[in-house]
Amino acid sequence: MVNFRLVALGRRPHVRLPALEGGKGAAAPAKHRPVYFDDPGKPIDCPIYLRDALGPGGHMDGPALIQEYASTTLIFEGDACTVAETGELIISLRSA
Repeated sequence: MVNFRLVALGRRPHVRLPALEGGKGAAAPAKHRPVYFDDPGKPIDCPIYLRDALGPGGHMDGPALIQEYASTTLIFEGDACTVAETGELIISLRSA
């Protein structure tokens, strides 16, 4: 025999993520800096948020940057970002 294939189905409990602790709403931007978006000649003064300072229910309108130790999330102009109760960033695109 060269190859075996197995398909199994089963039931498992749904994963429930713990809710974040902390205040509601977005933290104030840590700083502002010029960021280039579409036009390379015109930077936009963009608010910079620190990811670990954002609490559940926080909301930011683009343009904005969310920085954390391993990545940076870019929120374009017209887009919006909300922090879920469990900490995920929910980004609503202007085209959606």
